Amino acid sequence: MRKLEESKNQTLVGKWELDINDGGCHLYEEKYEKDSSKRTWTQNPKFNLIFTDPVGHAWVKITLVIAEANWKGRIKNTVGGMLGIYLINKTERKMRVEDLVQQPNFMPVNVLTEEYGI
Repeated sequence: MRKLEESKNQTLVGKWELDINDGGCHLYEEKYEKDSSKRTWTQNPKFNLIFTDPVGHAWVKITLVIAEANWKGRIKNTVGGMLGIYLINKTERKMRVEDLVQQPNFMPVNVLTEEYGI
């Protein structure tokens, strides 16, 4: 075991803001939800991962954290408190469910870690 180089370990801070980028999940897409005003999952905060080695494979570990005080204060039920991470192979400007690297695991927790081999 060895410590990961700082250049390969990034912490990015973002936040969900009510009615700005609190978009829910892909289950509100057209095939599941007819009300187009609820199809807002693409508004969620986004981070673009760029890999510099085009021939190699990458192993990525992503941890999504909501401060426990914020999470407990806003969650009225377990469904409303579920977190999920979307990893999308995006080649166009539009985010589509069809481009998911894998289906997200939604969990009723304030810390979620996912690992991906790309």
